[in-house]
This record gives sequence, structure tokens and C-alpha cells, in this order.
Amino acid sequence: MVLSERNPNVDAALARADNAATELIKSNDENVRQKKPPKSSKSAKSSKSSSSPQPKSKKAQPKGPTAADLSTINLPGEEDETVPIYLTAADVRKQIKQYLSHTKIAKTAFARELNELMPETKIEVRQMDRFLKATGPKGAGHNPVFYAGYVFFEKKRIRDGKKMTAKREEMEKIWKKSGGVPRNSPGYVFCVKGDKPWIDTYGREGIWSQKTGNSVVKQY
Repeated sequence: MVLSERNPNVDAALARADNAATELIKSNDENVRQKKPPKSSKSAKSSKSSSSPQPKSKKAQPKGPTAADLSTINLPGEEDETVPIYLTAADVRKQIKQYLSHTKIAKTAFARELNELMPETKIEVRQMDRFLKATGPKGAGHNPVFYAGYVFFEKKRIRDGKKMTAKREEMEKIWKKSGGVPRNSPGYVFCVKGDKPWIDTYGREGIWSQKTGNSVVKQY
């Protein structure tokens, strides 16, 4: 049997076709490996949201009662501004300062609330400034802020259901017969040379006599 010779041109063509097919397969495999799935917009947004810092919540400031909140509480003598006062000017001064510091209420706003409790007298900020700058149990006792402040905090105490302090109870025992702490007291007493005037923590005024060695309490 006679074998026919292979045509070299045919062999070359077959080789080229085989190489081309191999390169095509390699190219497709490479594309599959390099191709990555796209990120969803939802996950990206979620990731961004979780990484961003959350705004801090603002701490609410404590709010004090308004005159309207205290309007249902009536004190004897309130209608003509004659409520007996059983605290010293120093006590009320301390209450006002603590209240303004705790609630962050401006003095102008607090003065307006005090005005709502006063049927006749009007409270001005300059009066409050003078009262708060005064010192001592009798300091600025004639100032209307003393009376209005006492009425405000006495109403607040009753509304909050708080008991009287020990000093508040003692003040009532001392001053009840006099109708409360006098608001028109000048805060000083006259005495002769050698004697010593004094004012105690309850607002009582008196004179220590050098001659007798005794103290005499001023009568109102």
C-alpha cells in the first residue's frame, strides 16, 4: 500500500488554528478571574452610615416652674402683698442664686415670673441686681425682690410637697407674733458708745450693753 505524503501547508494551517483556539480559551479564563462583582449601592450606603459618627444628643436643661404653674397655690395675704415672711433676706438671696444657676434662667425672665405673682408692685432687673449684691440677714430687706422671691419659693415648696426646713420652722416661731420678718427695717440699730449692736442668723437685732453685760433684743 502506498501512503500519500501530507501537505505541509495543511499541517501549518491546522497548527495555526489549534494555537488560536488555545489562546482564546486562555483569554476567556483570564477575564473570568479578573472580573469582580459590582458593590451594591445599598451596602455602600450602609457601610458609610455605620462608619459616620452619630451626633451627640443635647442634654436638656432643667426647667423651673412658671407663675402660671404656681397660680393654684394661694398664700394668706397674697392678694394685697402682705404674706408673712419667715426667711431672712440672706436665705431668699441664696435661693434665687441657686435657682438661677440650676435652671440657667436669665434674671430678666425670672423677674417677669415674679411680676406675675405681684398684684401691684412691679419687679425690675436692676432691683434684682441690687438685692443679689446685698449681704447679711437684713441686707436689702426693703427691696421688693425679697418679698416676691419668698412668695415664689414658698409656693414652689408647697407645690413640690417639700417639708419646711428646721430654720424655716424656727423662723415662724420667732416672727409669727410680729407678722413675719419686717421688710421696712433699716438693718441697723443705734447704741451708745461702748455698746455693740448685733444681728443674728434669724434676722433679730439687738444691743449688747457694756454696762450690764447683757443683750437686749429689739422689739418690733
